[in-house]
Amino acid sequence: MTATDTILEIDIERYGQDARVSALADYLEIAALSGIKITRAALQDLIVDNEWVRRPLRRYHLPEEVENDPESWADSVFSMIADREGQLGDLYPFKEQGRSLQLKDPAFERLSSPYLSLLAITAVHAWDLPCDAPVESTLEEVVAGTLALMGLTVANIGATDRGSGFVDALADGAAALGLRAHSNPTPRSVSAKDAGVDTLAGVVWRDYRQAGHWLTLGQVTVAQSQHWVSKLNQPEPARWADYLQELLHPQVFLAVPHHVQDDHLRNIMASRRGLIIDRLRIVARKPANTENEETIVGALLAASVDAP
Repeated sequence: MTATDTILEIDIERYGQDARVSALADYLEIAALSGIKITRAALQDLIVDNEWVRRPLRRYHLPEEVENDPESWADSVFSMIADREGQLGDLYPFKEQGRSLQLKDPAFERLSSPYLSLLAITAVHAWDLPCDAPVESTLEEVVAGTLALMGLTVANIGATDRGSGFVDALADGAAALGLRAHSNPTPRSVSAKDAGVDTLAGVVWRDYRQAGHWLTLGQVTVAQSQHWVSKLNQPEPARWADYLQELLHPQVFLAVPHHVQDDHLRNIMASRRGLIIDRLRIVARKPANTENEETIVGALLAASVDAP
């Protein structure tokens, strides 16, 4: 099957039950890239026809001061789109006009768009579109590049470990940050690959004294939304402090290419387990698109979009 044989259809469950609004918003953006205009009314009709109105607009109760449910699913989707434009400004290539979503500039350079990179990474994986670039490892590279651009020293543990054992990957990752990992990190699983960590990053003082460093451990995933909490729980700060021979526990983060919905974000953050780096955060700070990112964007643009 080629990309042009693939039909990308609207699917409220494509990103999982905690990202239904996000899935619909992304579909509208992908449709707009193909010149398909879907109004609020048409979107609401689609939602009614598919009986998606039976699903709750929110899956989590929020504090009263932030409870402000949109009147309809369509309003909720366009509210998310407005949030994207409000947060990203010129980096967001779409606009609402005539009650439908359209491109701000139909002639803009798509392959170099930072927003389309993250949209494409999300969609190419979720719709299983044919692509000549590896989606998940590309996302890991994007996250690592973004953290590096923000001034952190970064080691992509997941990528390193694919060609070596965990002990070597740990040693190489620690050395990249200027740390001295334990030569025999124990206890660890006999089948350990990355010990729940894709990315190791931080700001490290160069005196090697036991005075602490600013370190962070990350999981980077393209998985559906119902898996995000378990992914965030995979890095174990205490264990990694021992592995890295550090007194202080590293901070934990989860990076996803999706736009995390507000109610789900608040539910995840209620545990205070770690921070969330989603599409809005990455797009605002990422470096220029790489060749792999451009290939993934091309794969999305090559897909046929089902026009409702």
